[in-house]
Amino acid sequence: MNTIDFFELITTCEDLDSFIDACGKRFGNPLWIMDNAYHLLAYSHTPDSYVYIEDFTSGKTMGHIKEWLESGLFQKVTGNHGPVYIHDDSFDKDMVVLNVIFQDRIVGKLSIVLDHPMDVKNTLNIAQGASIYLRSYLTTTNNTLEQALILLLQNDDDSEAIAHRILSEELYHKQATYQIVCVETKEEHRFEIYSAFISDLRRECPYILSTLFRNRCFLLVPVNSHIPKHLCTADMRFGYSLPFDQLHVVANYADQAEFALQTGSEQIEKFEDHYLNFAKAALHAQVKNEEAYIMPEIRRMIDYDEKYHTEYYKTFVTYLSNAESKHRTSEMLGVHLNTVKYRLSQMTELFSIDPTKGKLYCLSILLAGYL
Repeated sequence: MNTIDFFELITTCEDLDSFIDACGKRFGNPLWIMDNAYHLLAYSHTPDSYVYIEDFTSGKTMGHIKEWLESGLFQKVTGNHGPVYIHDDSFDKDMVVLNVIFQDRIVGKLSIVLDHPMDVKNTLNIAQGASIYLRSYLTTTNNTLEQALILLLQNDDDSEAIAHRILSEELYHKQATYQIVCVETKEEHRFEIYSAFISDLRRECPYILSTLFRNRCFLLVPVNSHIPKHLCTADMRFGYSLPFDQLHVVANYADQAEFALQTGSEQIEKFEDHYLNFAKAALHAQVKNEEAYIMPEIRRMIDYDEKYHTEYYKTFVTYLSNAESKHRTSEMLGVHLNTVKYRLSQMTELFSIDPTKGKLYCLSILLAGYL
């Protein structure tokens, strides 16, 4: 098929799907294109290529990508502008893989199962034709909500304002409690592993926002959602921030998640478990956006008092300052003992106060003093 025939094919195909389908029919070979985050962009139906790409549509992207890493496929394809010929042992098929490039940017990967021979020129022509359809395609492939997460992580007022507007327009549920999770792997080709992880996660948990930022993977996770266990492979670690109720100073919560990973050595690390050491150091240093480091229970208590003109926070501070003595708290505040008991009992119901976290609350209250 000469270049003119390819040009005519491109002009008659409305989009990438129809172009890939037409190429499949013309050469009799199953083929497909994925972006750099392993989202399937288009695949041939005649001949049908679905059997070869089923893993990428059923939440098994990570397993497939790791097989490619172990087989050395990525080392062969990365940075290579020409076709790479391989044998896929799982299907016992010869294949050719080729980067799709537009203006020196890799915007996707073309894979062709060689049921019938194809010369290099035709392979290159398919990739060049695909690049025309993909020229406006962003290599980040973040959807609108994930672009909002990137803006929240950039830690400036303008970006945060734009992110909130996007989230509002996209009707993302904002009345929730969240955590930032930082995902880390020390494996080589970590970008490919992160991208495969995000691809699977998006399919299974659409309300968990995910993006690549600062060479790591960050997630915005509603606390009632959970990362599927089968995606938490042994070569990956997860750092959790403190919970928070508002999408404000999100970058500081990302710092907490990173701090948890840096301080601990377990697969799952929570900033709360390292809060004591962090807060002690923070009290003697310049801490930006102190509110991000206040335990969410304390934050809710302060906000409640401001809204309803109550004195739960004052009562709790006095209680902790007096060795958790109800009688002494009653004397210090000049209120009846039953009033103190009632307020303390209400704190568990209203603010989820945990009696075992006394030291953490004390440090959080010291940080709250900066506000």
